Amino acid sequence: MSARRLAVLAAATALALAACEPRKTPETEEPAAETDAAVLAEPAADVGSFDEIGVFTDPIAGLAVWAHPTLPYRGAIAVAVAGEALQLRDFEGSRLDRRIGGYSVGLDIVYLGRGRTADAILVAVDRVDQSFVFHRITPLPIAFENLDGRFPSGGATGFCLGTDHETASFTLYVVDGSPAVAARRFSVAGTEVSAEGAGALRAETPLLRCAVDQRANVLYALDRDGAVWRARLSESAPRFERLIDGAGPAEDIDLVLQSNAGTPAADRGQIALLRGDAGAIVLHALGTGERLGAFKLVRYDGIAGVETPGAMATAFGNYGGVYRSGVAVVAERDASPAVRLAPWTAVANQVGFALFDTLDPRWPAVEEPEPAIALPVIEDNRERDRE
Repeated sequence: MSARRLAVLAAATALALAACEPRKTPETEEPAAETDAAVLAEPAADVGSFDEIGVFTDPIAGLAVWAHPTLPYRGAIAVAVAGEALQLRDFEGSRLDRRIGGYSVGLDIVYLGRGRTADAILVAVDRVDQSFVFHRITPLPIAFENLDGRFPSGGATGFCLGTDHETASFTLYVVDGSPAVAARRFSVAGTEVSAEGAGALRAETPLLRCAVDQRANVLYALDRDGAVWRARLSESAPRFERLIDGAGPAEDIDLVLQSNAGTPAADRGQIALLRGDAGAIVLHALGTGERLGAFKLVRYDGIAGVETPGAMATAFGNYGGVYRSGVAVVAERDASPAVRLAPWTAVANQVGFALFDTLDPRWPAVEEPEPAIALPVIEDNRERDRE
């Protein structure tokens, strides 16, 4: 851990944990622009940038967070740099691995299997030959492993991954600005990725981005007006229903899954919408779509904020220290963008919503507490025997 993080860890942890205290305002670089109020229902809450993992040479095409199988603080962030490379960096910015190439329209990670033994598969889009490319992320060393197999990406504007965590296979959902969502099943054996069955879902409106709740097997998709649509994939004939009305264009969607035995599983978490026009990320309740608020990253302890976000990843899971309940990763919309981090506990505190227990991204299943074991009553006969 760096000297800077050690120096501010206690203060940042106190800020992140103060969920019941009045909101605290980190160092603010500039007042919110007037256009923000017109786009957002209320001003975005200020959340301090806690780490910066680097400044890159080209716009960011996608971000994804990888969870280490055994050591929370050894997690990593995958960064798809549009015209330069696919990089893997730790939470302090050290580069762990790189693959040269040009990338576009997102980045996602899926875990095949359960827990520590789950196989982490990363999917990106090669913008040169317009194809999906596949990598495994290995824990020792933490690095990319190239997998054989490519699949045409066509005119994809976004994609997301789903799995049942039971088999060595996953489903790739692709949106392309039309009302159709293509679904293709893939299996992984060694270093080979093979395409299996294919299908499609139909929506009422063109869709641009998507995300999958692997716990509940639900697909969330974002349309051109910023509305969010939901399809329950477990149904025999999944259909889209509108969950969140549009409030202006949004560039990306992501999910934060959480666990709380006191509420239905579908309500445990948040939907994050990237609103670059407002310089903020807007949050909604996962189950109901209720608006929770919005936040933006601002200067904190010498690390600049993100005035105009261009890419994001919101990751649930324990990544150690202040990131033990998840992390927000936000990139600037810039020719040479910086990528900065904030603890999800700080987001919950500043926006003002309840934070439930985080889940393991390697197996985001909600396990209800098992009933207590009823022990048989063993009669004590010692006093009777003395009589």
